[in-house]
Order: sequence, then C-alpha cells, then structure tokens
Amino acid sequence: MDAEVLELLLIVGAFGLGGLPLTGWLVRLSTGKNLRALGTGNVGVSAAFTHAGTFVGILAVLAEALRGVVGVLAVRTLVPGSPALEVLTLVAVVSGRFWIARGAGITNAFWGLLVYAPVPTGCLVLVMLVAWLTTRARTFTQAVTLILMPLVFYLFEPDWKVTCAVIALAGLMGWTLNQTADDLDRSPEGRAGTTPRFLRGRLKTLDEPLTSQSAGGKAANLSCLRRAGFTVPQGWVLLPGDRPDALLVRHKPSEREPGVVRSSATSEDGLQDSAAGQYMSVLGITDSQAFGQAVEQVRASWDAPAAVAYRESRASAPGAMAVLVQIQIRGIYSGVLFTRDPVGGSECLVVEAVRGGAERVVSGRETPECLTIERNSRVVYGDNTLPLPVIEQLHDLGIAVERFFGGLPQDIEWTWDGERLWLLQARPVTNLQPVWTRTIAAEVIPGVIRPLTWSINRPLTCGVWGEIFTIVLGKRAADIDFNQTATLIEGWAYFNATLLGTIFRRMGLPESSLEFLLTGARFSRPSPLSLVRNLPGLLRLLGRDLGLVKRFAGETRPDPLLAELEQTSADTLSPRQLLERIAEIQAGLRVLTYYNIRAPLGFAIRKALLRVPEDWLSEASTAEVA
Repeated sequence: MDAEVLELLLIVGAFGLGGLPLTGWLVRLSTGKNLRALGTGNVGVSAAFTHAGTFVGILAVLAEALRGVVGVLAVRTLVPGSPALEVLTLVAVVSGRFWIARGAGITNAFWGLLVYAPVPTGCLVLVMLVAWLTTRARTFTQAVTLILMPLVFYLFEPDWKVTCAVIALAGLMGWTLNQTADDLDRSPEGRAGTTPRFLRGRLKTLDEPLTSQSAGGKAANLSCLRRAGFTVPQGWVLLPGDRPDALLVRHKPSEREPGVVRSSATSEDGLQDSAAGQYMSVLGITDSQAFGQAVEQVRASWDAPAAVAYRESRASAPGAMAVLVQIQIRGIYSGVLFTRDPVGGSECLVVEAVRGGAERVVSGRETPECLTIERNSRVVYGDNTLPLPVIEQLHDLGIAVERFFGGLPQDIEWTWDGERLWLLQARPVTNLQPVWTRTIAAEVIPGVIRPLTWSINRPLTCGVWGEIFTIVLGKRAADIDFNQTATLIEGWAYFNATLLGTIFRRMGLPESSLEFLLTGARFSRPSPLSLVRNLPGLLRLLGRDLGLVKRFAGETRPDPLLAELEQTSADTLSPRQLLERIAEIQAGLRVLTYYNIRAPLGFAIRKALLRVPEDWLSEASTAEVA
C-alpha cells in the first residue's frame, strides 16, 4: 500500500474513532440517561461527572483518553518516524469528537499528546497549573495553555511541520471549547453534588470581578457596583455545580444574621432580557437545612415551565443558573427605584416603597407608596411617609447608578435600615430600549441637522459603522441592522447604545465596556478567549487604522468631484445627468463620512488607552479637529 494512502486512511480512521459516542454509551448503559437530552447537550467528560456521578465520570475519562492514545500509537506503529502525522491524527480525533460525538475533545488530545511527547506535555501541564492556581479562572487558564502550546512543543522539537500541526491542534481545541457548552456551568434539576471539586474554582464573592456568562447577570452587576463603592450587602456566588455546604464553611445563616438566596441566571438582568419575576428568591433563611433547601429551589426554578417558556419566547441563548447568597438587611423601608419613568419615559425618578424589609417587595402582597422625583430640581410629587433624607439618598443613588452603567435607565431594588441605604439589585429597564445616547454623536456629528440632510447622512453614517464592526465580527454581523445605529431626535444625531451593547457582547466585551464609548470611562477587560476569537478581525481593523492617514492622503475622488461641482451648474444638466451627479456626490460623501468617523474614533481610543490627560492636548487635538 502506498504511504500516502495509508496516511489518509489513518486520518480518516482517527476521525471515525473520534466520532464514536463512547461517553454517551457509558452513561446510557450505567444510568439509562441520554446526555444529548440533558443539560447543555454536551456529550463529554464533564457531562458524565455531572449527570452520572464520579465512577461513570472516571470511566468516561479512561474511554476518551483511549481515543487519543490509540490514534498516536497507530501512526507510530504503521508509519514510524512521522511525528507531524501523529499530531494530525489527534486533530482528526478531536474533529470527529466535535462534529459527530458533540464533545470538545480536550481529553482525547491531552492523553494523545502525553503519549506523543511526555516531557513538553508535562511542561504544558505545569503552565496550566500555575495559571489555574494563580487565577482560578478556567477560561483564562485554557486560553493561556492553548496559546503557549505551540511554543512549548517547538522548544523541544523545532520542526516546522510538527509546529504547524500543533498550531492546528491548539486552534481547533480553542474553537471547540468556545463552541461547546460545559455542563460544569450548569447543574440540571438542581443537583450540584456530583462534579468533582478539583474541576471547579474557589467560591466566588461580590468583592471580585464576575462575568454574567459564569456568575449570572445579577451577581455580575452587583459585583461591579460593590467594587465601585456602592453600599451592596456582602455576598457569595454558588456557580452551577458548587455544593451549598461549600458556602456554609464561610457563612452560616442564623436568627441574628439571616441570609437570602437569589437567582442569578446568565440570561437575567441583562440589556436584552431582564427575566424579572421568572426565577425564585428565598429570604429569611436562619439555619443550614433551610439554606440547602433554598439553593435547591432557586436552581430548580431554572426549569420551571414559565421560565422555560420565557426563554423560548425571547430566543435566549443556552444559559445556566448561578445562585447569589447575601446577608439579609433588616430594612425599615424597602422598595424599587426607576431612574426613568418606566411608563411615560420621562427623566423623572420613580420610587415605590413599602414599610419593612425586602421580603415585602418580593412577595408583592402589599401595595407600595409611589412618588416621583424631578431629576434636576429634586421636587417630590405624591403622598408618602418616606423621610426626606431617604428620598434625597434615593435620588443620588439612582443618578449615580445610571451614570455608572453609562446612562442606561436602571431598575434598582433597595432597602433602608435606619442608617444606610442599601442597594440590593440593579438591572436595565428593558421596556425603555433602545437607549439613545448623544455622547458619541457629539464627537462625530456636532450641530443641528435638517431632516433632508439626515436622510442623506444617516445611511452614510450607519454604513460606515456597519463596515467597522463587520471588519471585526465577519459573518457574525450578518443579522445586525446597522441602519438602526443612529437616528435624529429634534434635529440632533443620537447613537443606539443598546445596539452598540449587542455588538460589544458579540465582540467578547463585557456590557460595562459600553461606558468606554458613552462616558470615556475605563475600558473593561475582555476575556482571553474572546480576544483569541476576534483577533483576526481586530488585526484587520488595526491595520486599516494604522494606514488611515496614508490612505486619506492618497484619496483622489473628493478633489475632482468638488472641482466639477464648481464648474458645472446643475441647471445645465439633464435629468439623467442629475441622477448620475447625485450618485457621484453620494460616493464622495461616503468617503468623507468614513474618515470623519474613523479619525475621531481612533483618536478617542488612543487617548483612552494611553490615558492622555485633557490638559496635555491643545485645541487642535480635540476629536472634532482630529
């Protein structure tokens, strides 16, 4: 048999080997469960641990390890002296594992690499352990390990064929990890005790950065607010898969210090979906047994029929249920605060308050007092019994929280204990969306615009923004209507902050990064995997930005067009020539609009990233002039 044919057969065989649903068969034989119908639908090792227990999970690890080992040994036996082919065989195994058996293939690749090259693989494990023990962030650890993998193997075997094969394997592993949901991030039916502790991170608190993808929207928002200095009660987060007793080591609820257990779903309290009232919260927990039951109830509310129907109606992405545990504040007054009127849409702050603690607000059994506060004058309308100092604190809190979230209207849950006003929850007011902001438009389109002018300018402006974001997102921007990027309100141009938030999330940026464009606040750090995923697009955008001045100097269209407009009167043109002239003008305007947006945008990004103080810049360095 020809060597080329044998190599091809080995690759095809490895792909088929990867496609065998070994883990699914093990779980089906041992428990009768179908992993494709449970949790995330991921038929992998983590799903086996979560849904079938530790013993079956260990068997799944052995079965998956066998795939990679068999692939490498088969090449080593039949085609000796072909290290690059051994790695390519692992690429085929992982490909089959993902496209046929619906798994990420990480276990297959690891054990295959361990047999292929034990020493560099061991070094890679050391790198992974250091990253994990330092950050306890699974996503960051995976990204660092995969990025360094080609370098580590190259240091031990500087063969370009092997290096290219390792790069392909690392890239494929990163892509499958990004595409495959992990059942460690979701514990179905409220069961949390089956995932080995070593596969999970340490207990999260509201004093550290949290993401809505792992800790849920509610916990992520409160974490941002608490770390920013707002009076948010101390809290901990049980990620999907964490055992409730892991928290009892730190805090045990009691009659003196009761606790509250609240939902924090990944699709909750976001810009697009608030999921208000869809999931359960349990207050007044005073003992360990009640705490465990409360956690189970909150987790089970993820699969409640009403919650499932809500997510389906919203076409929500697959998510998970984290649990937020906080010390309950004994409130004298409690309620909700809307930073904009949720009914009329005015800029007044609307307060609903009841006597007592937050449980009276959650129960909904008591009719609250309602009052309205003028944003600027602080004039209060409505009969109420709230002390004036509390009303003033509510006004200041609402303005501060809305400003913190980049001007997005907020729905805030609060309680006052007689001394301090506590912030219990903050989420966007979704029925007031989209949110339009003047901040960005003031830099790009200053001044009042006539409707006729805007009818020409809007498609140009939106088209340029669409081009910028499409450079980064590629095909992921296909369903975005960039014509909704900007609008005209009473003669002034506004940008769609809600749509920009959607685009930012697709680029892997946290929702809080919207403040960067809205207020010039500090840029939020994206996750390593999102950077890797968007790296090609970001590099394309960077390349165009670096060449912006050179391309502008080489533009030839505007000058001849302006000269022609001066020389030829429109009165002398036929209707056909007028239409052609309009098309030429639109083409020229598009070029000018492109530079009119790209120049201030690039200037603002450089100024923010390099932290250049305003007093260092002259008048000629403002965004309008740049």
